[in-house]
Amino acid sequence: MIFQALGLLAPLLLAPAAPLSPSASTAATPFDPPSAAAQQRNRLALISERSDLIVLNDGKEIECRVTLDGKDIVLARVGKSRKTKEYKRSDIKEIYTIERSLREFFARYDVERKNGVEALADLAKFCEERSLNGEAQNLWVRIILEDPENEQAWTKLGGVYNKRRGWRLKVRGRFYTLEQLKERAADWKNAMFFPTAHFVVKSDLDPVAVLDLCFNLERSYLAYYSILTQSVDLQQFDFIPEVHIPKDEKNYSRPRIQGDNAWFDPGQNTLFVDGSKQNIAREAVFHLTQLLVDNSFRRPNAGGIGQIAPWAERAISDAFAGAVKVEDGIAEWEFGEPLMDYFEYHAKHDKPLTIKQLLGAGRMEFRNPPAAELFRAQAYTLIHFLAYEDKGKYQDGLTAYLQSSINGKFAATHLAKALGVKKLDEIEERWNEYVKEIAGV
Repeated sequence: MIFQALGLLAPLLLAPAAPLSPSASTAATPFDPPSAAAQQRNRLALISERSDLIVLNDGKEIECRVTLDGKDIVLARVGKSRKTKEYKRSDIKEIYTIERSLREFFARYDVERKNGVEALADLAKFCEERSLNGEAQNLWVRIILEDPENEQAWTKLGGVYNKRRGWRLKVRGRFYTLEQLKERAADWKNAMFFPTAHFVVKSDLDPVAVLDLCFNLERSYLAYYSILTQSVDLQQFDFIPEVHIPKDEKNYSRPRIQGDNAWFDPGQNTLFVDGSKQNIAREAVFHLTQLLVDNSFRRPNAGGIGQIAPWAERAISDAFAGAVKVEDGIAEWEFGEPLMDYFEYHAKHDKPLTIKQLLGAGRMEFRNPPAAELFRAQAYTLIHFLAYEDKGKYQDGLTAYLQSSINGKFAATHLAKALGVKKLDEIEERWNEYVKEIAGV
């Protein structure tokens, strides 16, 4: 069940993936960002329909983009038309996807990342074999930052060498040394522009910080799908969102709500984070989860006519934001402990919202202070109640409701039907009691 998984994020047991043919890499390096026109085209780009591979029992190989790697069925977009086809798991001998390769990569990287440049080079070659070209670039850049004379890494990045000036990289017609590249990338107009498996990152922060951020974005993606797809048929999305993180507040795109240190713009499909602020991991992950929800539930290329109610979007985003832990540069998610600030706020409020008010709220109610704080708190406590009350009594209903949201059925009446009650008022009193019990009020 979806929220049984919130108690423990166990690694998925996946068969080792065989090498895939590397996709064509871009000529540009992270130090050579694309033009504004190219960036605009990139916002419309989709993950390649040949990024994954299905091998059937009869030996037939199908290059495709797997969008649902389910227990019984596999959905994949095939050919230039990107038509979705369904395959029974029993008919499949082997399956190789970007996501499986990423999980295998991180399992190795977390063990070998401090074993020197040779270990990083081996991991970079692994990424190239699995079509993880952005992750391979990440590792080659890490290597030259650690070993500025590493011939293999410079060559992979397109560097040239001469005895008088050493290794340099050509960017926009000029040659730059490593120190010059770092100085150039520290200016927002020349910021590093880094592709990952599912995102594009623009940042002028310290290069090592940017490299870690790129990996943690992918960890976020994997954690999100690992949790939700344990019980909901949520398809992988094909669009490639951008993440912009300037180090100077003056380059931070103005948020819709004054004071926000991160925000997601669905029109541009871009997450903006103020890199000048400290200790904003929870806030940034909240808005990153909004990006993931928007792309996976609502966008048509994610497998349907989906929609998600504002209260549910808010609750899922808060659950992921509250569970993130970053240690030694690695992001992990530890679910299970409730966010007590939300429970206490709801429990102590002299006039809490009715369940009908909460479920009928639009997105603005969750944004506009001062009422927004109560809407946010009660959205989180409601989904926690539906997940954990009476040993998960409502878990199946919550799962059914989220599944129906993917198919465009997300109204309060759909939640009541999924929970098996005639009116949601039937659970409202017990919900408020549950909140007070958790809050100790």
